[in-house]
Amino acid sequence: MIVSPLGLFNLALLIVTLGLVLLGFYEKRYEQRTIRHAAIMTTAFILTVISVLLIMVPSLVVVLENDLEATDWRFEFLLVHHIVGLLALGMAALLAGSWLLRGRRPDSCLGKPRSKRLIMRTTFMLWVLTIVMGITLYLVFL
Repeated sequence: MIVSPLGLFNLALLIVTLGLVLLGFYEKRYEQRTIRHAAIMTTAFILTVISVLLIMVPSLVVVLENDLEATDWRFEFLLVHHIVGLLALGMAALLAGSWLLRGRRPDSCLGKPRSKRLIMRTTFMLWVLTIVMGITLYLVFL
């Protein structure tokens, strides 16, 4: 299968999003810049939503209609990517949404300090896993 220019753009967007997620992690973990961390992660979330709605969902429909059968290992990998991605997206929506709706203050993110860390770390791990799986899917379908 030949990847379209839109697909290559989405691959580049995935790599940029991964860079933003890693930068956001660095800003919070090593620089203690909470507002900057939240702004970077919210930007990454918005880019992800745009990418999913405008590129990934239409691409998924085309791939499922033309290239894959349920017994193909790529279908199973795509299904896992989809499930993990939806979990990551939902958790990121809760975090970004609570930060935006509560006035973008350092303490305005969802949860108490201990549970907040667990939510953020889980979201981070799922998000990175989803992006790496997405990049792998593009390489598999080249």
